Amino acid sequence: KVLGVVLRAFRRAIDRALEKHALAKVFILRGNHDDVMALVLAHCLAMYYERDPRVEVSVSPATFQWHRFGKCLFGFAHGDKTKTADLPLIMACDRQEDWGQTVHRQVLSGHLHHEIVKEYPGCTVRTLQTLAPKDAWHASKGYRSGQSMICEVWHREHGRVMQHSIGIAQVRKRAA
Repeated sequence: KVLGVVLRAFRRAIDRALEKHALAKVFILRGNHDDVMALVLAHCLAMYYERDPRVEVSVSPATFQWHRFGKCLFGFAHGDKTKTADLPLIMACDRQEDWGQTVHRQVLSGHLHHEIVKEYPGCTVRTLQTLAPKDAWHASKGYRSGQSMICEVWHREHGRVMQHSIGIAQVRKRAA
């Protein structure tokens, strides 16, 4: 059931992105709760869109994934393997040439499930909330993070130019 819901949610997001953009690049990161399932999801989506040249789905099992867009450099990491403060230096080390040729840099992470934005020299790290409900273990430990997703719009020269946010209540209403 979970895989079906997640696949439908990703397909809807990708299809919506294609309504406004010429290309949709999809990165799915393995996390501490879904090590194998994340790769299954990535391969399912890659196969579903394999005949659509406008969709690129990364099936890499790498802990860190990177994407260059003009003067912008993006990093993606689940966040369970490294400290948030180390992510900018990992980006600078792994993508030295891109780091030197870009001005706007951001690493997205999700492990903590709290919305946190921290600026470091040369790079911002943004930790995202989750749409997933709390399981019994997290609820019993007192975790009460919000549930939302964001959409950022980036310009290849000027960096982030817009951000949209949608909470879980809106997601449920639109899914109904």
